[in-house]
Amino acid sequence: MSTDMTSVATIGKWSSFSGGVLTTASALSLIFDYSSTFGVDFFCWGLLPFAYLLMTTSSSHVIKAQNSNITEAFYADVAASLSIIYACYECAVYYLQLTYLKKVKDPIAISLIADEPGSPIFAIDLFGYFVLSLSTIFVALSLGINQKHKFLKVLLYFHGLVGSTCIVV
Repeated sequence: MSTDMTSVATIGKWSSFSGGVLTTASALSLIFDYSSTFGVDFFCWGLLPFAYLLMTTSSSHVIKAQNSNITEAFYADVAASLSIIYACYECAVYYLQLTYLKKVKDPIAISLIADEPGSPIFAIDLFGYFVLSLSTIFVALSLGINQKHKFLKVLLYFHGLVGSTCIVV
């Protein structure tokens, strides 16, 4: 692997690691109710789309550099494209929630922006997660038939199938 691809792979590894840390910190903040006190969950959720975006785009570059299989490279590109869409949706949701909810005192406007089932923001948020689940399916497809990635592929397919239920909700 060339020096450029090594640095791209390093970015992908660190973004994967930071995504895991952000997800764990977000879950712990919800479990121990740090979200209302410190806003840890919004901080983590605001950075998580960028970590996922970096991970999928760097993996797309590495897969294309290492592999001559055109279908795996195509799947990696589709996963990266879907991660861009996911990041746009999620960042829009979090931006609206963090900026608009602090300024507005009208209960009707708050009900439209609040992340509660039935609100437009909730629907946009779920659609973003649906796009994320599609992206994880394409990441799994881009890994090919390599046996050392078997468990990772199972987890990615599971996340993709479970996350696909977001479109039903």
